[in-house]
Amino acid sequence: MAFTSTLSVSETPEILTRLNRYTVWERVIVFTIDAGDGSAKTAQEVPINGLLQKITASSGAAPGISGTFTLSIEDNNDDEIFTASGPAEAAVSTWSVNEPLSGTIDVYINPNDDPTSGSWTITLTLRGV
Repeated sequence: MAFTSTLSVSETPEILTRLNRYTVWERVIVFTIDAGDGSAKTAQEVPINGLLQKITASSGAAPGISGTFTLSIEDNNDDEIFTASGPAEAAVSTWSVNEPLSGTIDVYINPNDDPTSGSWTITLTLRGV
């Protein structure tokens, strides 16, 4: 198994303001790359119906990791809507976006390295309204 990934979905209670009603959502995706499994691109399907506003990528530490990873997101029509290089080992990057989405999107991770032992964990957090 080259990669494992898990998806966590959370919705906050509706917050009422005087004029607007907002529902805030968050999707957390954890990718785990085990030593010796290679550095191949993998995807996780994520259900979203709303406005994607913030993407946070956190890269854990692992032996043998010297590079970064490529993060890309495609909408439900397979159009690439976001791409960036993820942070180096044991670092965090955050991007602000403004992308309306409906349906299932694909989140891709393509690591540049393979850990020499243990595993490398990459956590992505998608937030929006």
